[in-house]
Amino acid sequence: MKWTAKYILIDSVFQENISFEIKAGRFVMSRDCSDAIDLGDVAILPGCVNAHSHAFQRVIRGRTEHRTPRNQSPAEGLEDNFWSWRTAMYSAAQGLTADEISKVAEFTFLEMAQSGITSVGEFHYLHNQPDGVPYINENELADRMIEAAKKIGIRITLLNVAYHFGGIGKTPNQAQKRFVSKDVRSYLEKTNTLRTNWKGHDVVIGYAPHSVRAIDEHWLGAISDAAQYYDAPLHIHASEQRGEVKDSVAKRGLSPIEWIYENGGLSERTTIVHANHATRKEIERMAETQANICVCPTTERNLGDGFLPIVDFLKSKIPVCLGSDSHSQIDLFSDARLLEYNDRLLVEKRNVLASELDRATTAEILLPMLSKNGSRALRNGAPAIADDASADFFTVDLKHRTLLGSDSESLGANILLSMTPDTIKDVFVGGKKIIQNGKHKYEDDIYSNYESVMERVRSFS
Repeated sequence: MKWTAKYILIDSVFQENISFEIKAGRFVMSRDCSDAIDLGDVAILPGCVNAHSHAFQRVIRGRTEHRTPRNQSPAEGLEDNFWSWRTAMYSAAQGLTADEISKVAEFTFLEMAQSGITSVGEFHYLHNQPDGVPYINENELADRMIEAAKKIGIRITLLNVAYHFGGIGKTPNQAQKRFVSKDVRSYLEKTNTLRTNWKGHDVVIGYAPHSVRAIDEHWLGAISDAAQYYDAPLHIHASEQRGEVKDSVAKRGLSPIEWIYENGGLSERTTIVHANHATRKEIERMAETQANICVCPTTERNLGDGFLPIVDFLKSKIPVCLGSDSHSQIDLFSDARLLEYNDRLLVEKRNVLASELDRATTAEILLPMLSKNGSRALRNGAPAIADDASADFFTVDLKHRTLLGSDSESLGANILLSMTPDTIKDVFVGGKKIIQNGKHKYEDDIYSNYESVMERVRSFS
């Protein structure tokens, strides 16, 4: 069976008179539309890739938007910032049961699918029981994350987190014990078990040293070697907050990304998450090693992390991908548009990225961040609309109020700068429809389960 639509996005250009078949879950493209089923007034785009997620953090959306009393503020400072938010996040991490974590993950991944996301990089660091004791199956919660993604139907790269210290040179505190691995050898063994158990199930297993705060040189070296041996992705938080940068320079003599570079952690497999406060030298190191950056603008905005030097990254030809991180909002189109709009506010000009990079439109710069670049970071080989590419895609309703009247030239800008997620109609992964007219077959049960979890969350948050 062959299909066509009004517009199909190919290589960041909306094209007409294109048709495709799906064979064994992969695209077969054609310019012959004579016998194709016309899907009508829709545009087809490659599935979005959410390269950075902490699924469990969805439960604290809206629950940290109040002032922290001065007598309850963390030691890092009295004002509301990342560190005060982290205290609330730790409370949620400690309070959820394994079954509740599964229900939250299903809901979070469903929200992603309904917003056009077909692949997720789950930066997974809830490993142990709340008291720090491992589960009988030490990968219990990692397995549950993968199973949740499978139930929804989206692809998952499980980025298994290494977390050993509670800060540079510090012993983990009680609130962090659910995250901690006792030594690097056991961490690597657990990660290898995940790779073995999920082999053949279309799951990518990657490595995620949590941050420069949570590991040392020995851990980073061993993890980098493993990632190279298995040709696996390696993701790490770095330079998200000024306090983190200051601490790294004071205690190690190097800023975070420079420290990662000096200890062999940067390569084409590496994705630095955030990097809001990256220096010019650190950006040069990332370009030199062909590393990626994952930016999470809606989360960074919510936490007050600061502005990303996006123009410097783009001019250095560092692949930029997107993540919804703490899920204050799950809408990668909003994340993309913030990259442009933040710089417009800073320099008081329009079409900043296009001007700086000498391109005709903003859309051609931002569109690869939604799909192609995220696939590179997650090393999952999807998505693109091209011959023999995995058929991961979604349709948008051209009759929707936010897109009505768009033509092939304006459509990209309207999708990126104006569209709301309810414009998305159908979502496919490997040619299989997982969302139909905005709905999922398990939606009612998943929503109900999430509501029951939130009723209990209110009792401990």
